[in-house]
This record gives sequence, structure tokens and C-alpha cells, in this order.
Amino acid sequence: MSAIGPRTQARLADRTVSVAVGVVGAEPTTRAEETAAWHTAGELYVGLLVLAVLGMRRSLLTHSQAS
Repeated sequence: MSAIGPRTQARLADRTVSVAVGVVGAEPTTRAEETAAWHTAGELYVGLLVLAVLGMRRSLLTHSQAS
């Protein structure tokens, strides 16, 4: 397995996930809401990035729809 493959996949996932993270963290008004938004964004980012890097594109689609 080439080391370039996972790195390229991670970069592609990074662009897509950054949009999702931006939408999740929109307009928190209190510190608790801001913390919750960052926590949710972190979970989404890590989860989607791991699935993309591992090449589990079907799991990525079904996991997104199930949530």
C-alpha cells in the first residue's frame, strides 16, 4: 500500500468535513453552546476523517444518513 493514497484521501476529506464543521458551529450564543458546537464538530471531523482515510466510503455514506 502506498503512503500517498491515505494522505490524498485525508486531504479530500478535510475539505468536505470543514464545511460540515462550519455549519455545526454556526451562531453559538453562550459558552455552553459554543463548547457543545466544538465538541460536536470534533466528533464529526474525526469520525468522517477516519472513515475516509480507511477507504470506507460506503460506511461514510450510511453513517451520515443514520445520524
